[in-house]
Amino acid sequence: YDGSSKFPKNDRFGLFPSVSAGWRVSNEPFMNWMKPVVNELKLRASYGSLGNQNVSGNYPYISTMHYYENDPGNHNRRWSYFLNGARPMSVDPSGLVSPNLTWVKLKTLDFGFDYSMLKNRLNLTYDWYNRKTEGILGTQAAPAILGTDPPLQNLYNMETSGWELTFSWRDRINDNLSYNIGFNLSDYVGKVTKYDANPTNYIYDFYNGQTLGDIWGWKADNLFQTNEEATAWENQYKQSLIFGTPPGGYMAGDLKFEDINGKNGIDKGTETLDNPGDRKIIGNKTPRYSYGITSGIQWKGFDITAFFQGVGKRDWNLGGNLMWGPEGRAWDYNLDYWSADTPSAYYPRVNGVKISETTRYLQDASYIRLKSLIIGYTIPKTIIKHIGIDEFRVYFSGQNLWTYSKLIKGVDPEAIEDPSGWEAGNGVVYPVQKALSVGINVTF
Repeated sequence: YDGSSKFPKNDRFGLFPSVSAGWRVSNEPFMNWMKPVVNELKLRASYGSLGNQNVSGNYPYISTMHYYENDPGNHNRRWSYFLNGARPMSVDPSGLVSPNLTWVKLKTLDFGFDYSMLKNRLNLTYDWYNRKTEGILGTQAAPAILGTDPPLQNLYNMETSGWELTFSWRDRINDNLSYNIGFNLSDYVGKVTKYDANPTNYIYDFYNGQTLGDIWGWKADNLFQTNEEATAWENQYKQSLIFGTPPGGYMAGDLKFEDINGKNGIDKGTETLDNPGDRKIIGNKTPRYSYGITSGIQWKGFDITAFFQGVGKRDWNLGGNLMWGPEGRAWDYNLDYWSADTPSAYYPRVNGVKISETTRYLQDASYIRLKSLIIGYTIPKTIIKHIGIDEFRVYFSGQNLWTYSKLIKGVDPEAIEDPSGWEAGNGVVYPVQKALSVGINVTF
């Protein structure tokens, strides 16, 4: 039971209980016949809730006045206008505040098990969880006639369901040879379960029932191959009303947008969930099936350790110069643009319509990367003990040595996760660097 002075008196306190339970099934008498194989089997369940009081300011539910004073040493705190030859002290009204501001509540339900067998050589851990976040803070859109900023409120709820799996195997073949391998895999899906600030269900804002990360776009898988095909399609579907008319009109090499809603014309509707026009959900930016693989082998004095990391499924719609090249110039698209000599090119013709939010240019952002590789050799103690050294090891270490990704060249699959701005989302960040090193470890 917790309270915070950041919230008004009637909404200041909250109850956030937690409970957990476990059952070590492997210790029960009825499992004795499995002891030679099953070393441990434990079932787990938990429910926990937390309250988040991180809101802007110490007392955001109190309406305060912003003042400026005639302080010659602080020009930012003086009024902008002169009265009687001076910029006097002034007071401005603040924005609106919510009288019902309260905790953001997180509630998590988890079920899992731990399992080991074959003399603890095989270990397996699995968890399924459901997390509900209620009362997330936000501002509701208001007409300009309001004259001030809308208040911060507990506006919407989200729900995330996911699972995590960890597997490891460790074994020794003989005194000289041992090895280990580990694998972890996780997945989650987030949904908006309540959002009161979007009554029209505008598709480019949060809306009730939305799967987080959804990408709305247009179905455009092909390019026109002849001028006649482009002209006939444009006359029937009028796609220029949405995407504009490229220089010279639509012609061979331009994107062919599909009529999804069957209204015999390409339209954007009202951009709402009920009427999205010829747009649809073409992908999702959430990283799905994130995984890591660790492996190692030791033979006599040699050891090799490797760590791989990756994402099994993810979509991304890139824009900017890394995707389209220096737009409007003859060297667009790194020369991989449509022409009569290159009808199967990836990009449309130079100066054609370029739309990232299409099925044709949706990027597959899944990847696998060798994050770390270490190769070492430890000199036997029988050789070095005579010179007063307990251990002498030489090694090579490398980071980010290899990556497999279907993203266009020059875009790093980990960099697009940077949420710092539009440029980061388009891959315009400092690239991940490779690092190579050699060294020695000496113990006396």
